[in-house]
Amino acid sequence: MMCCSQSSGQLSIKRPAIPASPRGRRLVGRGVAAILVLAAGPLLAHPPAGVRLLASTTLLKAQAHSAAALTPAGVTKYVYGESRQRRPLVAYVLGQGSNVTMIFGGFHGNEQSTPGVVNRLLAYLRKYPEKWTGCRIILAPRANPDGLAADRRTNAAGVDLNRNFPGTWKPRGSARRFSPGPAPASEPETRAIINLVRREHPVKVISIHEPLHLMNWTGQRGRQLAALMRRYNHYRSTGDIGYSTPGSFGSYCGRLGIAIVTLELPQESAGAGWDQNREALLAAIRYNFKNTNR
Repeated sequence: MMCCSQSSGQLSIKRPAIPASPRGRRLVGRGVAAILVLAAGPLLAHPPAGVRLLASTTLLKAQAHSAAALTPAGVTKYVYGESRQRRPLVAYVLGQGSNVTMIFGGFHGNEQSTPGVVNRLLAYLRKYPEKWTGCRIILAPRANPDGLAADRRTNAAGVDLNRNFPGTWKPRGSARRFSPGPAPASEPETRAIINLVRREHPVKVISIHEPLHLMNWTGQRGRQLAALMRRYNHYRSTGDIGYSTPGSFGSYCGRLGIAIVTLELPQESAGAGWDQNREALLAAIRYNFKNTNR
């Protein structure tokens, strides 16, 4: 055991005897790093008056870095914007690396099971970090919190967020519930999502909806991603959902060259949607594109 003691204004650190075997030395080294971080960290940042640190700052920093490397990957929660009614738009970020996947729920407030599927995915990823080693994942369960609170498709201004994105936006919707808004990206939720995409640079995006029980892909890479997911959820996969969707998030991502799959759940509980799609979502997160046309 390593111990720290203070006497005559000095901090002394006593080291244990180092075992002869390489494995023993590694175990002691890890214990040394953890104890130094806990015991000497506060003193390193704010040493008491008159105390002189005998251990080198470089050594402590190196051992602190070693100890941090042993800590399992955590989850960063941050607010990426606000809704019309000033509700926070929350994202959860896990992992690191260039294989970035972004997954949304709750685009339409009357599709109440979709945030629950994303939240179940978040809990699973936290519990099993070994399932997504080398990946970076951004989860946004409630893209339209005002609509979810009111159980209506649109946001608080009556705009369908999935018709409000630039690129293919049109000024008139086919029905009131598909209202595209007065201008592309007129809504704070839309602008916040655009900024989130720009900040995180996803390679793959999955937007979860209901109740059509299919996957709608955009672009060659979107098709490739949907084909992979279909092996696990056995949903029908199509590049044509059967009606026009100007200003959709899928069209916006497709124009940026991002692989995008709109995952349409059947009209069932969040638990059922999660059970059907757990392996499909995990496969999509882990998937790395090779040299294919977008």
